[in-house]
Amino acid sequence: MRRRNIRSIFLMMLVGVFAITIQAQIPAKPNPPRLVNDLAGIFSDEQRQELEQSLVAFNDSTSNEIVIVTVNDLGGYDKMTFAQQIGSKWGVGKAKRNNGIVILLKPKNETRGEAFIATGYGLEGALPDAICKRIVENEMIPYFRRNDYFGGVVSALRVIMPVAQGEYKYKTESPKKGGGSGIGLVVIIFVIIVIVLIKRGNRGNDDFTGRGGGSSGPDLWTMIFLAGMANRNHNGSWGNFSGGGNNDSGGDFGGFGGGDFGGGGAGGSW
Repeated sequence: MRRRNIRSIFLMMLVGVFAITIQAQIPAKPNPPRLVNDLAGIFSDEQRQELEQSLVAFNDSTSNEIVIVTVNDLGGYDKMTFAQQIGSKWGVGKAKRNNGIVILLKPKNETRGEAFIATGYGLEGALPDAICKRIVENEMIPYFRRNDYFGGVVSALRVIMPVAQGEYKYKTESPKKGGGSGIGLVVIIFVIIVIVLIKRGNRGNDDFTGRGGGSSGPDLWTMIFLAGMANRNHNGSWGNFSGGGNNDSGGDFGGFGGGDFGGGGAGGSW
């Protein structure tokens, strides 16, 4: 009986030491708080500023907190544990909503590159593990293989932001029903009908458009119009991230809200 007690105490001590070791490897919560924590130094000052301002603006408009953390070493721990511990230790996301996201990136150096998207409890429905896996593999790693870390993060954010906000479903690669694309389709159909009527009118009056053989004019205008509609619909589907230049819409990040993480997310290596 005494041996069992000693063994139990020993095991508890090991668990405690392991937990303390993990905590020691996790970067301390930034002070002052910020959403972009480039500890690996892979972004330029301009890139860090652009990411920070875009994420602050997204937080202000949705309350969802997306944190980017880059490190040169995971300290011997797997990327999932590292990212989840950052989310829980820093309290990423609001306490009652647990709507935080941690994007962890370890660039390729002496060891392989690692990336992981960890989601708080409240966003696991919008961003399940399978979707996080696809975002890492399809949106991030192709850029990372070319050492374009900023491009990979921007590509991921253009998907994550509208998905987290509920405006876009990455699985079907189409906007939600009732979104802007439906309105755009109605407008396009209306324009096609107008062009057909114009062409019919041109058969009896070649001077309708102010030029001889006026049917070529409306066709060119239609192509330009449809191209503009397609561009606006595409941008609306992929979210608010600017991806270039300075974004002055966000202010300073006010601090983490005390969210929690339960193991959701996925990652990849290259």
